[in-house]
Amino acid sequence: PPPAPPAPPPPPARPAMAGGELVVLTPGGTRTTIGGDHPRVLELTEQGFYELRPAGQANAAPYTVAVNLDLAESDLTPIDPQEVVATVTATDPGTAPAATAATAGSIEEHERRQAVWRYLLIAALLALAAETALAGRLSRAAS
Repeated sequence: PPPAPPAPPPPPARPAMAGGELVVLTPGGTRTTIGGDHPRVLELTEQGFYELRPAGQANAAPYTVAVNLDLAESDLTPIDPQEVVATVTATDPGTAPAATAATAGSIEEHERRQAVWRYLLIAALLALAAETALAGRLSRAAS
């Protein structure tokens, strides 16, 4: 038998989070210490990669944390329900029939373009079934 393949290398170790101090390098290049006598919380205010290393071990492999902040997503200001209803149900009476006709035309055009794909999908499925049947016959004939 062939020799067993070598075991994959272990994943990089995370910095010890319990008890020790960590040095955090922010995306802007600022170094901050957390843990120990310092607060254990770091406010993530910049987009980018934060690198954490045990204090005093500058050559240690960093534990990297990616942060992508979109402040608009964290806006918890309530939206007026009447504004939502007005936005959803708003129609301009002057353009409603024209918009409906344009939408109906675009739907018909879209369906016409998709008709070709249906036939191609059916042909591909038939080819797959034929190939499977042929492979089954050939494998039985060979044995």
